Amino acid sequence: MQTLHLTDAEREIMEIIWEQGPSTVRDVLNNLLKKKKVAYTTVMTMLDILYKKGHLTRSRRNKAYVYSPKHTKEQFATERVTLTVEELFNQFGEVALNQFAAGIEGLPKDLRDKLISKLAKL
Repeated sequence: MQTLHLTDAEREIMEIIWEQGPSTVRDVLNNLLKKKKVAYTTVMTMLDILYKKGHLTRSRRNKAYVYSPKHTKEQFATERVTLTVEELFNQFGEVALNQFAAGIEGLPKDLRDKLISKLAKL
């Protein structure tokens, strides 16, 4: 079962894998070490968690696992936003609708115009 919530650490690792493609623990570790100190075992555990959450696939290459994203970043974002919007409207109904409408006023004109055009087609 895929869990769409990502912690900050999980998101950081997913960003690396989305950017560099199929990666071993060592590949991800080397990328993370450019920014901060982190242990090999920590990265290994985080990749295993992401695999178990359904965000990554893994295959064996020699003695190491190679992790790949199960979905593109865009697919993940679309699914996450869709779920969030559905949850908000299901849980809060008209309050969510009112806040959404109020938020439209603060959008840049080009985005607001695109949104209004999409809504008009419904």
